[in-house]
Amino acid sequence: MDYLPVELLSAIFSSLGYKDLLSVSSTTQRWRIAVLHDFRLCQRLFLRRTDQYVPEVNEATPPPEKRLTALRAHPVFAVLRYQFGNAPETAKLMGVNAELPFLNELPVSKNFAFIPSVTKVEIGVHTNIGARSLLPMVKVHVMNPCGVTVEDVFVALADE
Repeated sequence: MDYLPVELLSAIFSSLGYKDLLSVSSTTQRWRIAVLHDFRLCQRLFLRRTDQYVPEVNEATPPPEKRLTALRAHPVFAVLRYQFGNAPETAKLMGVNAELPFLNELPVSKNFAFIPSVTKVEIGVHTNIGARSLLPMVKVHVMNPCGVTVEDVFVALADE
């Protein structure tokens, strides 16, 4: 299957169940690329609780003792716009079109924020990414006994 285009691999993998998709995404770098570069497949990884770590595309799978501390963030964080300190409902998909939906209007807001799923996490956030001199990171604590969701992260940011 190494000779198949990534798009075709993604199409094949789209028929897999959740556990098989997790396994495929950790098998080879090429298969991981096929899963992680297809937004729908990648998002499926964050729909259910899991203890399995899914590395980034260019990252080697960490040894078992490091997997307990390694987290992979949901891909939606890369396409969201949010002004630090505002209400969580103001988080919105980035784009030129002003009609793009707010995060709380999307089902993705209820997805788990990290793989593996965690019930509490401390994240560091830069309050002004566009500034020439980076301001110190603000540490934000996020907790949810059922598993931290994308929405929980923005609620915690608003509370800071």
